[in-house]
Amino acid sequence: MIQIQIPTRFSRLLILLVFTCVVLLQPTRSSCQVLYRPNFFGLKAGTNTAKTVVNGSDLFISKYNTGFHLGGFYHARFGKFVVQPEILYQVKGGTFRNADVLIRNNYNYITVPIIVGYVVTEGLTVEAGAEWSRALNGVKTIGPEINRDFGITAGLRFDLLDAADKFSLNLRYNYGTADISAIPGIQKYNRAIQFSVIYNFYKEK
Repeated sequence: MIQIQIPTRFSRLLILLVFTCVVLLQPTRSSCQVLYRPNFFGLKAGTNTAKTVVNGSDLFISKYNTGFHLGGFYHARFGKFVVQPEILYQVKGGTFRNADVLIRNNYNYITVPIIVGYVVTEGLTVEAGAEWSRALNGVKTIGPEINRDFGITAGLRFDLLDAADKFSLNLRYNYGTADISAIPGIQKYNRAIQFSVIYNFYKEK
């Protein structure tokens, strides 16, 4: 059975974020018209709270570590559906701890997610997709032993209204499915909670 462990503070953040955005997304008719943005480019940046899950060894306890991500995307809308290819630079990895040693890993990746979304209501999109990654650092810089990664991702996108309508918020969970360990008998997988602030370059009507 697949188990997804999310830190308590981030579950509280998710609840607060959803509540805030539900309040903000009480649109007037004119606001809904403004929010319908067919095709445009955008930039995004934010935090990665990442962890390296280790199977086959109990020498170290795996903990979450905070990194960042930044990049761009193209947003194409087809009725209620959205297709959004992206390219991101992001720092994953995690912290390993035992009684005597603390190791902080920074895995620097170029990532290409392909996201498909469904617009629940104007301003709120449920999204999921796949992402392909290649590490820019190797073992000598405490990087992953395998430089390729693949994962699935899912989350929510909130488009803001009125004066802030070119901005959006994005919350995702990234679940790595590729083993990034080259050590026989030990498997390592990336996990990350990603929070982004987005700027949309859409044309004014």
